[in-house]
Amino acid sequence: GQRAADLQQAGLAAPGELARARHAARLAALAHDRARLEQVAEQRRVSVLDMLAARDEWHAALDALALREQTLAIARREEQVARMVSTARLQRAMAGSWREQMFAQIRHIHAMAAGRIFYNKGWNDAARTWTKIDAESLVWGGLALAEILDTSEMGMELELPESRYRDLRPGLPVEVGFAGHPGMRVPARVHSVGRRFRRPADSRDADHGTQVLDSRRVFTIQVRFTTPPALRDRLVPGSKGWVHVP
Repeated sequence: GQRAADLQQAGLAAPGELARARHAARLAALAHDRARLEQVAEQRRVSVLDMLAARDEWHAALDALALREQTLAIARREEQVARMVSTARLQRAMAGSWREQMFAQIRHIHAMAAGRIFYNKGWNDAARTWTKIDAESLVWGGLALAEILDTSEMGMELELPESRYRDLRPGLPVEVGFAGHPGMRVPARVHSVGRRFRRPADSRDADHGTQVLDSRRVFTIQVRFTTPPALRDRLVPGSKGWVHVP
């Protein structure tokens, strides 16, 4: 446009050429502006795409972080559960089975009175007979395992011949001795006298076959005595002994 104006001032260009030159100059300016605008638009488009891509990457990073936190939380919870299970198993192993736990609650039995403990007999399936209850015996509810006896005063049951019946009465002083302690006599008293006569125990249990039965008759007496301190830990139920009637 400046060149056309210069040519016109110099009188070297015709009016038509001058108009065409101006038009061409405007077209060139418009083309230049258009190219500039397209360049700016392209740059903006690229910036928007970059921004969208960056936003997608940011969201992906957030999702990955959240997933990692969830995975860590699950891992911590699983670790806690595993620790609790291990602790429960250890406690169960230390406590034993439910039978052992129930036994542990009642294993300590407190006697209602002082005395010595004597274990009863129970049926032994292996031996198929009655044996004294011990730590290996099988027991069941309601079975009396043992008795606690006050050995400070004990008693003895004996069979005496019928001929001595008139000589005995409750309260009569007597003396008792024991097979395992020869030479020792302990003062005692008659506690009770049986009211019936019968054959001796050894005769009742014997098999006489076709022989004549023993015609002897006996009666039973019970005596009581204060146990000497030296014998309190030695005498047990079933000990054999004898009685001396004055």
